Amino acid sequence: MSGPVINLADRRPPPAGDQPAICPCGSWYWVLRSTHERVPEHGALTMRTDGTVSGYAGYPHCQHCGRPWGGTAT
Repeated sequence: MSGPVINLADRRPPPAGDQPAICPCGSWYWVLRSTHERVPEHGALTMRTDGTVSGYAGYPHCQHCGRPWGGTAT
């Protein structure tokens, strides 16, 4: 007897680190602002060859409302 094959990975929620950070105002977009005199005023980032961000200099702020990232975004 055979039945349908179910891919359980499709039914699991993504790991928490894969969820986008959403500001309490609802925006998903963040900009980097400088936190040090040697960093450009707009911040900077480093990327891997696949285009993912591997590091950044500056502090994330919501692009919409300007709220600084506080680790409390959902």
